[in-house]
Amino acid sequence: MDLFKETEIDNKEFEGIEAQNFIFSGKEITRCTFKNCDLSRAIFTNVNFEDCSFEACNLSLIKLTKARLNEVSFKDCKILGVDFSQCDKLIMDISFNNCQISESNFSQLDLKKTKFTGSTIKHSNFINTNLFQTDFSDCNLQDTTIHNCDLRNSNFRGAENYLFSPVNNRVKGAKFQAPEVIELLTEFGINIQY
Repeated sequence: MDLFKETEIDNKEFEGIEAQNFIFSGKEITRCTFKNCDLSRAIFTNVNFEDCSFEACNLSLIKLTKARLNEVSFKDCKILGVDFSQCDKLIMDISFNNCQISESNFSQLDLKKTKFTGSTIKHSNFINTNLFQTDFSDCNLQDTTIHNCDLRNSNFRGAENYLFSPVNNRVKGAKFQAPEVIELLTEFGINIQY
């Protein structure tokens, strides 16, 4: 299979690939689409993805050691236990739409203007992350830690189950909706009656 043999892979579509536990190293993958693939537990070391999309893929427990993700989109994907902080931090341009993300780490990254629209993001971490103008609209952020982040001008409209400190994060210009935004006052011990 080309994906396993070639060092440079350009403008290809891969559908239904099962590559659990496979090791990918030193590859340049450009303008490729992955559909309905199971890449769980795969290891991507020094792999550069550019202008690629993953649709309805299982990416659980993948390792992204020094991987570069430039203009990479994830749609309807299962992403469990992925440490995105291990990626190459120089260039990171990613987006998520309607993904199931859990137990993943986005800490110490520059994710400004990233879209997470319609995704469920549970038990994950955003610590010291640049989330300026990030779109969390219609997301479920249950038990996700957001601490010491730049959330200025971010969009939380339609989002639910988010709970973070407006004191320990920069929130100026962020967009929220009632009644969910009331939860941000919890740390102040305010008694709000409806």
